[in-house]
Amino acid sequence: MTDERPDAANENTKAKNWDEVSNRLEDDATEAPIGLEATEGTTGELSEELDVAQTEAKKNYELFLRTQAEMENIKRRAQRDLENAHKFGIKKLVEELVPVFDGLEQGLQIELDETDETLKQMHTGLQLTYNILLDTLNKYGIEQLSPEGQAFNPEHHEAISMVEAEGVAPNTVITVFQKGYILNGRLLRPARVIVAK
Repeated sequence: MTDERPDAANENTKAKNWDEVSNRLEDDATEAPIGLEATEGTTGELSEELDVAQTEAKKNYELFLRTQAEMENIKRRAQRDLENAHKFGIKKLVEELVPVFDGLEQGLQIELDETDETLKQMHTGLQLTYNILLDTLNKYGIEQLSPEGQAFNPEHHEAISMVEAEGVAPNTVITVFQKGYILNGRLLRPARVIVAK
């Protein structure tokens, strides 16, 4: 009998504990959940926080789009600057060479004594040097303007004088006083010309 009593006592204790736990669970189920009152009171606050967060997110997205557009502009500008550097990087060199061309042209305009073989050879050498220099400039996108007989173009020509000329249409270039130069479509020096009235 002594063996049966502890088991019975254990069963009674278990049953009591179970009843207490069940009663506690039922009481908790009927009461409002912990913190529910606080949640219901802060719904408006959460809504306001959500609105603020959405507004901030929208501002950040617009800032991102503007930054991305600015980066694209910087990239395009850098590409354009690089292309211009390739096209016009030799501009200063060409501007320094233009007077050399002027000097060679003046030397080639000197009338030769056909009997002096040495002068003829010098003239031929000067002409070859001039042609080689001109071909080299053409390889790098430099174009020489010699508009004799063409219509006057104020964008590429500079009229130093206007004269009466028979049999020539008005505003036609009669004489090229000094040739002009263009580097990849950009005017370096206008051609100085005499134009018909």
